[in-house]
Amino acid sequence: MRRKSDGGIESIHEDVFRNLCVGNVVVFTDDPEEISKRMHARDGVLHHVDMIRTHQNAEVAHASYVASTLNIPLVELRALDITGTKSVIRNWLL
Repeated sequence: MRRKSDGGIESIHEDVFRNLCVGNVVVFTDDPEEISKRMHARDGVLHHVDMIRTHQNAEVAHASYVASTLNIPLVELRALDITGTKSVIRNWLL
């Protein structure tokens, strides 16, 4: 998914992922309020929490769709979860 200039969101077609020969889909999620705070600190723009929640839900749904369509694993991690991220990477390397 990507955010369009008008604030809408646009799905990236699954063929893009197929052509990249990805072996897994990873989606990072977090509390929308926390995302809003980090985006405000980074960009100086306060994004509405409902917009972030909608976008995140669409991201997770599209990640699930892509993983299912390509028959590859989907991993959902919490943002800033270093332990979980290390564990997933470690499993990929085995």
